Amino acid sequence: MLSELDTLLHRSLPSGHVYFARLASELSLNARAAGDLPKALEWADRAVRIAEEAARGGSASSLYEGKFLVARSIIKLDLDRVSEAIADASAALPLLQTVALPGSSSSDVGRAQVALGRALGAERKDDQARSAFRNASELLDKTLGPDNPESREARQLAGISPQ
Repeated sequence: MLSELDTLLHRSLPSGHVYFARLASELSLNARAAGDLPKALEWADRAVRIAEEAARGGSASSLYEGKFLVARSIIKLDLDRVSEAIADASAALPLLQTVALPGSSSSDVGRAQVALGRALGAERKDDQARSAFRNASELLDKTLGPDNPESREARQLAGISPQ
């Protein structure tokens, strides 16, 4: 199915369109789910690269780049490339904060905080990890609701009592 989409996209969109990044991200998720982490990282790298180029060219917002950096951070943590996972999650935060409406909360920023917290925890930076999880919990509670599984997980990781 995704190969058919690739063919269709190449027929109808210019090279470097952000939809190619989205496709690469989906292929990365599929590879990760199949346990092929090197292939997942290869596709995640491609998604980030295309999104960066699209954002620089003005054809896409930094939202895509930020989301794909978070996804790549998770894969890098799976591969025990902890410092790179921290770098990707850290780089995603300002990109995602920039596209959030002023004064609003963003579930994408919350998810980036969870990714950062997990990577920091893997590096035994427990205080920083808890801080990231607390930030994530606050954002995810506001945007997804306190009963959402992601919100509950962030509260648990932060050591916050259930609501």
